[in-house]
Amino acid sequence: MHINNTSLPTVRLQVVTHRNEIRIAIYCKVNPNINQIIKALPDARWSKSLHAWHIPLTKLSYTALKQALHGKALLHDIALRNYLQHHRKIAAIQPKAIAKPELAKPTAPIQPLPMATVKAASKISDENLVELAKYIQHLQLHAYSKSTIKTYRVEFMQLLKRIGNIPVRSLTANHIKRYMQIVLAQDEISEHTAHSRLNALKYYFEQVLKQDKFFYEIPRPKKPLQLPNVMGQNDISKLFTVLNNVKHKAILFTAYSAGLRVSEVVQLKIADIDSDRMVIKVVDAKGKKDRYVGLSQVVLEVLRNYLKLCHP
Repeated sequence: MHINNTSLPTVRLQVVTHRNEIRIAIYCKVNPNINQIIKALPDARWSKSLHAWHIPLTKLSYTALKQALHGKALLHDIALRNYLQHHRKIAAIQPKAIAKPELAKPTAPIQPLPMATVKAASKISDENLVELAKYIQHLQLHAYSKSTIKTYRVEFMQLLKRIGNIPVRSLTANHIKRYMQIVLAQDEISEHTAHSRLNALKYYFEQVLKQDKFFYEIPRPKKPLQLPNVMGQNDISKLFTVLNNVKHKAILFTAYSAGLRVSEVVQLKIADIDSDRMVIKVVDAKGKKDRYVGLSQVVLEVLRNYLKLCHP
């Protein structure tokens, strides 16, 4: 029996992020028959905010949808295929926790990949994506921290998006000067962001490409000298007084008294608290350096109370 495809309804698929999950949204004009077919699919959910049904981004779910709609609707999945293509391009430059596109696997859902990252990669040429992968690999092999790699990757991608199909390897110092002039004037990036971007670009040209003194003649914007906003003694006392949560109190007291970063406080272990010498050992801090800081008697009592009540 010949089926006239022009009479079939069109079902459009689009990749969306819904409640921190990557899903396939299914859009179709009002059609009771199609609605019932999609509703009967395993793991299909209706979203009021999306005004659409959606299923997991897995090969199993996609195949089930395709089979259920065979001969009943035209499946328009260009947006889905574009997403997967862009995802594959940037798979090599993502942290290892980010999985590859999971339509190649039967059931496991794809790990959330920010849509902004996928869109950014679509604006970068394939040749420059290769350079970006080399850049990330070089940072990883030299054991840079995850936060540094993320910052450098984001800043380097800003340049790659701007130059389009121009090979990044072909850029000269004058090109970088002109680029920084543009982003400072047009994008109005701050002096701190400018320094961060220059550091990221300097690493690529001088460390990855081995172009010594590439940035020798590229000036850096002067950073503003701003005084910090310091809380008064009464404000500090009020802040500590209103704290009722024992865990939050322990974190705040430790950070304030010992001058620790939040990331350092949350990494502390019981063994790092030396009550005999009244010091706290901060392990693998910024710059991958260990250090000792003073432990006050007040903080020690707060920590002991936290251990007694919360048993972490």
